[in-house]
Amino acid sequence: MSKTTYTIRGSKTTLPIGLAPLSVQKLWQYSTKQGINFLRVRAIQERNERTEGRTFFGFHKAKVSAYQQLEDPIFPLWFKRKVRLGESNKGMQVLEVADNFDVEETMKVVDAYEKYVDSAWNRFTVRLKETLFYSVSLFQK
Repeated sequence: MSKTTYTIRGSKTTLPIGLAPLSVQKLWQYSTKQGINFLRVRAIQERNERTEGRTFFGFHKAKVSAYQQLEDPIFPLWFKRKVRLGESNKGMQVLEVADNFDVEETMKVVDAYEKYVDSAWNRFTVRLKETLFYSVSLFQK
C-alpha cells in the first residue's frame, strides 16, 4: 500500500498540506485543535494501546496513531522552520495517511483521543503518578 505524507510547507519527501484534498486538510485542522503533533493512518496494521516515550505520548486505536508532545519531554520536539519572534513551533507537524484511508473513521479515533486525554480519570491518574514520584524522590538521598 502506498502512503502520502503532508507537512506545513512540504519538502523533498513530503507534500504541503495546502495541496492536500479538502478532507485531509480538515483532518489536519481538527487534529491541530486536539493538540496532536503527528497523526499516522496505516493501511494494514492495527494497534490498540497507549505508549509514552521520551518525547511523545502515543494513542493508538485501529489503524490510527496520534502523537502529542509530553509536557516536559526529555528530547523536545524540534523542526527547522522559521517562526516569528515570540511564536512557538508547536501544533500539527506531520500527517501521514495511507491512500485507502477512511476520513470518517479517522475522525472518530481523533474524537476518542480527545475523550481519553480530557477524561477526569486520566487527569487523576497522571497527577497521582507525578505526586508519588515526587514524594519518593524527596526521601532518596
